[in-house]
Amino acid sequence: MLNRQKTVKILLSVFVVLWLGFIFYLSAQPNYVSSKKSFQISQQILELIEEDPPIQKIKRFDYFLRNSAHFSVFFVLSLSLFLLTRFYRLQRPYVFTLLFSSLYALSDEIHQIFVPGRAFEFSDLVLDIAGVGLGLFLWWLFIFVYSSFEKGKSTS
Repeated sequence: MLNRQKTVKILLSVFVVLWLGFIFYLSAQPNYVSSKKSFQISQQILELIEEDPPIQKIKRFDYFLRNSAHFSVFFVLSLSLFLLTRFYRLQRPYVFTLLFSSLYALSDEIHQIFVPGRAFEFSDLVLDIAGVGLGLFLWWLFIFVYSSFEKGKSTS
């Protein structure tokens, strides 16, 4: 059992580091590269639904997709980082995860100032932190429901 926990801890640590690198990689892409990729993905998704979608529809969907990406990558970061803090038995895992993830989101936006065609976008920072917040809320909800279920089992 101990070896299994150690293996999971190592794999989760590697995942978190790789995920942080993935976020950095996405931020390091110049605007013309990032915009072109997301537009192509948006177009491909919409073409699954309808043949030859209008350009305005693709642009609207692309806007939604890009905002969803900000939210999602930090949502995944908070889920995995919180789990990692539990494996390392850190004090105040919610606070640590919120602070670390939010500071990383801030550094991500600052990093974009130095990338051609990119800029610090406060709205992106808000989306990033909202993703972190939802991830932490879902962990709290899961732990609350699980512990309530366990208490109910022990009293019956």
